Amino acid sequence: MVTRLSGFVVVPGYACNFFCEHCVAGGRRERGGLSQKEMRLVTDAIARYKVRSIFFTGGEPSLYIRKINRILGGVDQARRLNVTVTTNGWFATTPKRTVDKLMSFSKLDSVQLSYDKFHKKFLPEGNVLNLFEACKKLKKRFSVVMSVQSPLDLQLVGPLKKIGKFTIGIQHVLPLGAAKTNGLGYKRQSFDKQVLFERCPVRGKIAYMPGYGFSACCIAPEIAGRGKPYFYPTPEKLLESRFYNLVSRHTFKEIGKKLNISEADISGENSSPCMVCAEMFAKAGRLK
Repeated sequence: MVTRLSGFVVVPGYACNFFCEHCVAGGRRERGGLSQKEMRLVTDAIARYKVRSIFFTGGEPSLYIRKINRILGGVDQARRLNVTVTTNGWFATTPKRTVDKLMSFSKLDSVQLSYDKFHKKFLPEGNVLNLFEACKKLKKRFSVVMSVQSPLDLQLVGPLKKIGKFTIGIQHVLPLGAAKTNGLGYKRQSFDKQVLFERCPVRGKIAYMPGYGFSACCIAPEIAGRGKPYFYPTPEKLLESRFYNLVSRHTFKEIGKKLNISEADISGENSSPCMVCAEMFAKAGRLK
C-alpha cells in the first residue's frame, strides 16, 4: 500500500497567454481551472500522502496564483513543501514586476522557465535575465527547460549561458497536443529499442488535471483520445489501479508483454519513454 508520494504535479488551469505551436496542452484554453471541490481533493491528497514536492504546471500557473495559494493555504505545515512553478516568464518585463510576481506566491522554492525556439517567439531575452536575477535575489532555484525538435535547436543554449549559471534541461518535442496537429514532434529515423528497457521517468509521483482527475502523469489525456480510462476520481483509486501498478513498477518492455503489445507495432517517432507509454496504453484501451 502506498502511504507516501515523492511528488505531485498539479495543473491549476489550462489558460495561457502564449500560443506555442508545440504545446501539449494546445486546444484546452478554458480559463476557469480547478473547481472548489477539486482544490479540496488536491489539498487532501497532499496531506494524506505526505507529499514532499509539488509542481504547478499548465497552461500558465502564474494566471492561477489565487488557486495555488488557496491549495497551499489548506495544507498543514505547507512551509515544509518544496514548491516548483513552471512558467513562460511573460510577467518578467522589469526587475520590480518580476520580484513582485514571484513574491505573490505564498510558498515558492523553485522556478522553471520554459524557453526554446517556440517560446522565443513570444518571450524577449530580457525577460529571461529578469527572471534569473529575481530568483537569485529572492534565493529561489532557477532553471530552464528547452523543448527541441532537432539538434539544431540547441543553438539557443549559448545565449542562455551568457545570462548566468543555471541548469538547462533538454527534452524532445513530443508529438502530442498542438505539436501533433502541427507535425512538430522530434524526428527519428527508426524506433530505438533501448527505450523499452527504461521505466516511467516520473514514477513515484501522481498528477491532477482539472476536469479529468488523478493520473500517473500529465499526458494521460493523450493516451486514449476523448476517453478518460486512465483518470481516477481519488488518489486511492489511481494507486490501486492496474495502470498505476504497471507504470510504477515495470520497464516498458515488461509493460508491452503484459499488454500483449508487439514491439514491431510501435512507430519510430515514439522512441521516448512518454510516447512509448502513450502508444502502448492507447493500443491496450481500457484495462480490466
